[in-house]
Amino acid sequence: MTPKERRTQIVALVDSGEPSTPADLAARFGVSEDSIRRDLRALADRGLVRRVHGGALPRSPAAIPYGERLEQQPVVKQRIAARTAGRLASLRAVCLDGGTTVLEVARLLPPEFRGTVVTVSLPVATELAARTEIEVIQIGGRVRGFSHTVVGPDVVEALRRYRFDVCVLGVCSLDPQAGLTVPDRDEAFVKAVMVERSASVVAVATRTKLGTAEPFLVAPATAVGTLVTDAAPNEPLVTALTEIGVEVVCVPTA
Repeated sequence: MTPKERRTQIVALVDSGEPSTPADLAARFGVSEDSIRRDLRALADRGLVRRVHGGALPRSPAAIPYGERLEQQPVVKQRIAARTAGRLASLRAVCLDGGTTVLEVARLLPPEFRGTVVTVSLPVATELAARTEIEVIQIGGRVRGFSHTVVGPDVVEALRRYRFDVCVLGVCSLDPQAGLTVPDRDEAFVKAVMVERSASVVAVATRTKLGTAEPFLVAPATAVGTLVTDAAPNEPLVTALTEIGVEVVCVPTA
């Protein structure tokens, strides 16, 4: 087997969730661990995997325009959002991140919610504008077209002025070892300060976002108090997150 063929198979194995430590892969392919490490470096340089301590993880799902993401898994996102929104009814200060699942949370905020929502998401602010019983604060900054959110130093500085009961965080990538990661540095700074200024963090994520990694760290996985997801309770990733102290709420999708 040529190195090129081996690397193609490594990508397939990593994407399928197979064990991907240098020792595992060296045993599978009958080569040295040093050879595997070179393979992983080469694949990471091409953006095909994300290297982490002890091996590699798949990249998160390919970036697609916001409008198209709105059409993906709408029922799953609504079920995740419904379970999440019900937890917010009695809270006073809520920070809502960007993302299509967080938008569903905004849409499903219960009628009895009378608190303040601070958001970096243009669609979330627009969605809640008609809810006159809710004080909605749209943070200002540079608009990031891919996510329809605002980013930049002004956003970070503004968020530091608040203390939130909870932050509902949209997830790009979450892994027990790699943590919460995103592909954009400015977005990482914004999400990090949301986490920092919140008494608790609820992350919402479809199963496809778990066990993946991106270049920029938001926070370790232990910063997440609760994860609401459509992953099955018996999945290894769910078990691993639970073992580090994350409450994982698994929402049935059928």
